This record gives sequence, C-alpha cells and structure tokens, in this order.
Amino acid sequence: MAALGGVALAGTPQATANAPYAQAAAVVKADATVTRAKGVVRVDKVGTGRYRD
Repeated sequence: MAALGGVALAGTPQATANAPYAQAAAVVKADATVTRAKGVVRVDKVGTGRYRD
C-alpha cells in the first residue's frame, strides 16, 4: 500500500502495515475496511481503486 497526498492505494492482501519509519500505513480491503494500521483510524473509498485516509 502507498499513501500519496492523503490518497491511499490498496496493495495486495499479503501486504502488512509494518512500516517502522512511516508516520502512517494501512492495509485496506476493497470496501475501505482497515485490516491493519499504524497511525490510520479511518479510510474512505472515493472511487474505483481510490481511497482517502
């Protein structure tokens, strides 16, 4: 998963939110459900394949 300017892009289901040097990281399902996170409380789906934290 990558976060660019407040827009999160979903990665593979095997991805982890283990990002020791990141301020925020999350693993997000297609329905915007956060499965694992560091510094992310909520994610909104804003379009096909587009998410906002």
